[in-house]
Amino acid sequence: MARKQLGLVPQGPQDEVSFGFMTDLYPVNSHYVEIDSDYDIFLPNDPINHQMELFEIFATADAEVNVPVGTRFTFGTGSVVPVGGSKTAFLGFRYSTHAQAWFLLSLAVQN
Repeated sequence: MARKQLGLVPQGPQDEVSFGFMTDLYPVNSHYVEIDSDYDIFLPNDPINHQMELFEIFATADAEVNVPVGTRFTFGTGSVVPVGGSKTAFLGFRYSTHAQAWFLLSLAVQN
């Protein structure tokens, strides 16, 4: 079932989805940032369709994370993310060529 959900049409019972194949179709870049003051996220200017950028941001002091202008938001996300000192925030972005925009799909801040 996962093959169909990933957009692949299996041709036979032995068909497999390899990690390399999936990362070619859906590239993912993961970033870890440690901050002690406000921080601006920068996303690639030349993304490809389905590209994802994942951020883990650890704040050593109270700070705000600013999402790039032009990013589209999903329910529960916004352009400024407050992160308390000694806390971690996770932000997940995905690019859509259909919308010609980055979307902030996921946001979680440690409480």
